[in-house]
Amino acid sequence: MLNSEAANNAEVGDNVTITLSSGDEITAEIIYIASQDEGKVLIVFDLKTLTEELIQYRKISFNITWWSYAGLKVPNSSILEDENGMKYVVRKRAGENQKVIVKVLKRNEKYSIISTYDTEELNSLGIDIQNYNNISQYDTILLYPTEQ
Repeated sequence: MLNSEAANNAEVGDNVTITLSSGDEITAEIIYIASQDEGKVLIVFDLKTLTEELIQYRKISFNITWWSYAGLKVPNSSILEDENGMKYVVRKRAGENQKVIVKVLKRNEKYSIISTYDTEELNSLGIDIQNYNNISQYDTILLYPTEQ
């Protein structure tokens, strides 16, 4: 029984990662969903592998990872959109503000996971590779930038 937003948006056939208290991770598929009282959702998972921890105890605790992306975590207030619909952040380097076009991989109400575009994506978007600024882990970005 779950009552999270992710559980309410889940669909049969979705894959999730279940993390057991031992740290073991198991991939599971959602095979049944039923709405319950008070906004709760009953979800049944199909596991292809069983660990000792699952069959050894009657009751166990685990975490469900609904999605997983690798990138840089930035506040949503740092991300702007240009006239072409491209998302960007403003990086401060050597006292100068630079517009850095980024790809938003996942977004929630507070934060976004962003990444840079690879060469093939830049070519398809018509962006000059020579003038493209990459964003990296320790760059300083503005929290509340103004339009560039």
